[in-house]
Amino acid sequence: MLAAERHAAILERLTHQPAVRVSGLALALGVSEMTVRRDIDTLEARGALIRVHGGAVRPGSLSSVEAGFDVNRTRGGRAKEQIAAAAVSLLVPGMTVSITGGTTTYALAPLLSRVQGLTVITNSLP
Repeated sequence: MLAAERHAAILERLTHQPAVRVSGLALALGVSEMTVRRDIDTLEARGALIRVHGGAVRPGSLSSVEAGFDVNRTRGGRAKEQIAAAAVSLLVPGMTVSITGGTTTYALAPLLSRVQGLTVITNSLP
C-alpha cells in the first residue's frame, strides 16, 4: 500500500471515530507499527491530526480522548500495584533512580521508602 493510500485510510478512520491506535492501524493496513508512526508524524506536520501516545486524534478532540491524571490513576489499579511491587524489588540501598511522571509510577512512590538511602529524581510533584 502506498503512503498516500495509508494516509487517506488513517484520515478516513478519524472521520468516523475520535481516535485511532497505532497497533490497530498497523493490523488493518498490513504494515508495521513504525510505518504507521511515520505516517502519523507526516499527517501531524500537515495539521491533519494530532499525535498522542499510542495513536492519533482529530484536531480539536484531544480533551475528549485523553483522560486526566486523576482518572487514569484509578484505572488498572491491581496491575499498577503489581508493576510497582516488581519495580521496587529491583532497587538496592544507596541507588539513585529517575522516575517520570505517570499513574503507574505514582503507584510506585509509596513503596520507595522501603529502600534505605535511595535517591529519587522525578519531574512529577505528586
